[in-house]
Amino acid sequence: MQKKNKRRTPKRDRTAPIYSVVDLETTGTSVNHGDRIIQIGCVLVQDGQVINHFETKVNPREKIPRAVVQLTGIQDRDVRKAPLFEDVAGTIYSLLTGTTFVAHNVNFDFPFLNAELERAGYPPLPIKAIDTVTLSQILLPTAKSFRLRDLTSSLQIEHDHPHSAVSDAEATASLLVDLLKRVHDLPTVTLDQLVQMKLDLPQQTAEVFTAELDRRRTHPQPLSEDLFVSHGLVLHKQRLVAVEKATAKVRYPATQRAKEKLFKDQLAFRPVQAKMMNSIYNNYTHDEPKNMVVEAGTGSGKTLGYLLPLAYAAFPDKRIVVSTATNLLQEQVDSQAVRQLNQVLPFTVNSVVVKGNQHYIDLAKFVHSLSIIEDSKLVQLIKAKILVWLLQTTTGDLDELNLTTTRSPYFTEIRHRGVRTLNPKSEFYRDDFLVRRNQRLDQADVIITNHSYLVAHAELLGDGTRRPYLVVDEAQHLSRNILRQSRRQFNFQQIRAAVHILDGLVSNGSERNLVNIFADHPLGSYNVELLREDLHHVSEAVNQFQQALYRQFMQQSTTSTDNELIEQPLANEQLEQLLDIGGPVMMELEQALGSVQLHFSALRHIFSQQAGRWLPSDRYLMSQFQSQLTTLVDADTTLNSFNETLRHRGEEAAFWLTIRQSAEHSTMVLRGGLLSVNHFLTEQVYPYFAQPLFVGATLFTSSRSQYLYQQLDLDRRGTLTKRFASPFDYQQHSKVLIAKDAPLPGNQ
Repeated sequence: MQKKNKRRTPKRDRTAPIYSVVDLETTGTSVNHGDRIIQIGCVLVQDGQVINHFETKVNPREKIPRAVVQLTGIQDRDVRKAPLFEDVAGTIYSLLTGTTFVAHNVNFDFPFLNAELERAGYPPLPIKAIDTVTLSQILLPTAKSFRLRDLTSSLQIEHDHPHSAVSDAEATASLLVDLLKRVHDLPTVTLDQLVQMKLDLPQQTAEVFTAELDRRRTHPQPLSEDLFVSHGLVLHKQRLVAVEKATAKVRYPATQRAKEKLFKDQLAFRPVQAKMMNSIYNNYTHDEPKNMVVEAGTGSGKTLGYLLPLAYAAFPDKRIVVSTATNLLQEQVDSQAVRQLNQVLPFTVNSVVVKGNQHYIDLAKFVHSLSIIEDSKLVQLIKAKILVWLLQTTTGDLDELNLTTTRSPYFTEIRHRGVRTLNPKSEFYRDDFLVRRNQRLDQADVIITNHSYLVAHAELLGDGTRRPYLVVDEAQHLSRNILRQSRRQFNFQQIRAAVHILDGLVSNGSERNLVNIFADHPLGSYNVELLREDLHHVSEAVNQFQQALYRQFMQQSTTSTDNELIEQPLANEQLEQLLDIGGPVMMELEQALGSVQLHFSALRHIFSQQAGRWLPSDRYLMSQFQSQLTTLVDADTTLNSFNETLRHRGEEAAFWLTIRQSAEHSTMVLRGGLLSVNHFLTEQVYPYFAQPLFVGATLFTSSRSQYLYQQLDLDRRGTLTKRFASPFDYQQHSKVLIAKDAPLPGNQ
């Protein structure tokens, strides 16, 4: 009789630490206010393996609130015969003693359990505790959410019953094993940087990194092949772009049979999509192609519907520029549609996503910021997260981090300002993400951008005489983006605040400033002194500008109540005269702002010439000055933009002042921009491309509607319009679900 081979469990290191992964379900969030445990789940993990389980419901001797019942499914009848906490306290205490406590939000579970143990007559557990939420935030930097069920879903961890203590504990245990492996795989350089940051994490979570770094001293670890070290920073190697093109003539699959042969088992043949593909291919390979508008309903597969025929039409040496409404759609086109396209095409298309400079990290600025020990826990966490993210990203696009904190002042310090602002001699220049992106841009067949970037950089994307194909996806949003981009504001209070901060950085005071840095450098000291004078002139010029606006437009206005908001429309002709660069008000402001930039550039030149003599804090101070100076530069750009709009498109623009006065202070903001986009696209965007293709699911309000053509600056007679109905059967494939037991939205 043949024996079956048993699957062997890997041998466990019995000297490894034991982690007790715990989840509690409670009647509320405050043990001090009488809330009690109703369920405990505990999983013991050693050397990556589960070695024990413990689970029990607990009688809280009080009614379970309705919201808790809805969340956990545990009702009063379920705990009526369960043991009291005092009955299981001894078992829990002995089970957890000698382990490291782990929870998803440890600052809730650990203190709550200890309070209950003390209430039962036991001392607090004398053990360390770590938190899987903050570990996940650092080690899974691109996760979209850090809720347990979202993390387990993205990591494909089985988690059948969220908000059941035992299920949550098991899921957290699997998450912990994954996180510890990620810590184990961190490069030693990155690990050392995380430890040097002295992270202030819940309980003893930061010791996870310290313990692994200590282990490396006796167990050194080689660097992964897909990583490299650049001047003390570990980065991901850039994917090599294949630039070789097939030389043989490729034939477009015009028939259903040809498409099915091409698609094989990678794509399904869709009749509506096939018609869309053929109509686009026929137009763009015609001797005289026209502008084209395609409305394709839900389920028609419009992204591949335009990419595939244009890829054939563009082959081998023409580009395709795809402009979408949002950054999220950009990522979807790149990561999904282009990938699917390359699975079926007989040639390869290279794609690159292009966004505004501020979306990317400036490596040199980030490294400078690492030398500062932060007081802010949030900034500490962001720095740690970015260090780990740099091991993964090949784009440097900060949007990959899914952060909701991107308005933090810290991001002003590390955001990119464009390749032109970089020093080509900088140690990070070669590895800079925008420099890398521009190299890929030269080799790209498909450039994926957004409407805002398209409008601002049409000439750059247009690639000279080659005039790429332009696809405007979600075309109904294009004109709105133009209007939004043209509308700017000059905020006097914000500019004064920036001048005040800059003045503090160059003035003598108790803290280190630019005077201290350049004290031993005569030319540096001279420029610092000039900077101080420049900032005084900027402050005076801003005051003069505000007073001129007030005299010219607001003298007749009266405020009747404190804190009243006034919005005053401005006469464009009068504003144009006031903003004239040759006038006394603007000339004074322009000269003062230009002088600040000139003298700071001189300091920066001195700084870069003698790179070895400066402290990390000196670099940080220069970076802070640069960040605040950006506010002034942006304000100058805004005034120039207003001037340009008034001179060339004054009839299509509107400007107004917003003033709020109170007993303490008053604020004034100058706002304005275009009201319509008449001829903007035909003059500023379309000339750089072949006849554009406009695509969307809901472009027209009716077959006779002229609105879309007006918004897109199109002549209806010279535009080919195709409308494809959605193949999606809403009647058979859609449902409306209403939850009867959902809590009221305002109910905490």
